[in-house]
Amino acid sequence: MPPFIASSVMSDGNGVIWVGRSYRAVDRTWRYDLFDAQGRQVGGATLATHSRIVGFGNGVVFVARTDPNDDLVYLERYRR
Repeated sequence: MPPFIASSVMSDGNGVIWVGRSYRAVDRTWRYDLFDAQGRQVGGATLATHSRIVGFGNGVVFVARTDPNDDLVYLERYRR
């Protein structure tokens, strides 16, 4: 298992743990490994550049994306 950043570990409310991998400064995307309650890896997710997970809803994940052109932060919703 690759190293991870403790503050990037989140639970989505359905018992799935999202673990953000640590990354190099030159990497442009976040990669998450998803684990079930038994610790088995059940999937993964890669976010777009300048994006981070900020929360979960009923069947959705909320992502904050910062636009580098104007520094505005946009809230986006994706189905899980």
